[in-house]
Amino acid sequence: MNIHDEIKKLAPNLHKEFKNGDMYYAGNNYKINGSTTKERVVIEPSGAIILKIDSIIGKHFSKVLNQNGVSYREDSGRYNCYSAKNLRNAGLLNLQSTTQNSEVLELEKHDQTRIEEDILEIISSETKGPTEKVQFINARIGQGQFRKSLLSYWGECAVTSVRYPAMLLASHIKPWSKSSDYERLDQFNGLLLTPNLDRAFDQGLISFTETGLILLSESLKDAQKLGINSEMNIELAKEHQQYMKFHREIVFKNT
Repeated sequence: MNIHDEIKKLAPNLHKEFKNGDMYYAGNNYKINGSTTKERVVIEPSGAIILKIDSIIGKHFSKVLNQNGVSYREDSGRYNCYSAKNLRNAGLLNLQSTTQNSEVLELEKHDQTRIEEDILEIISSETKGPTEKVQFINARIGQGQFRKSLLSYWGECAVTSVRYPAMLLASHIKPWSKSSDYERLDQFNGLLLTPNLDRAFDQGLISFTETGLILLSESLKDAQKLGINSEMNIELAKEHQQYMKFHREIVFKNT
């Protein structure tokens, strides 16, 4: 895991260059309940991270890093500073580059842009308070109470029965952009899936029938190599059905 990548998925305008081009930051101002707050996330050239404690994004990543046991120093009581060494020791900073084809890179760029837009919409909302905004941000990225609810309900990958939480992703059945606020937090609008299944489901390459049998899109290539096969199934409750019906009819690539 590279915590820098996770920050860049969420922090608006993070790729704006600062000073000599080696330091990146998010520094937009947003109206929250009539007052202005500045989101501040800094990634230093060394790999160190500085988080503004009283910002929504800062609170989120401070919690993530603290849960992973990463120690920090305080700066003026307003910022938490995490050194690159401590991030590496916690396994959260892998700066080795990987070779990826252009199609994968374009897909990841699209996903990051979509998430950034959704997060910006939440932050800019004048109808949600700070606590509610954090709740919705966590739900958008598959964390917080939404993920806890799915871990409690499923306890394992809903398809493969893998029980290793670190390898399970909290995924919305009905896409975030198409869901109401209630649906975005509803545990029955979520699945716990291993990464390959999560990506395939999100892209509409697989779906499930009312009885839980897997549907494979003709667009899904090398399904077996991805560990996906036509014998897979899932146990759906009646509360899941409306969401899965939407996924089959709107998201699933049936041709």
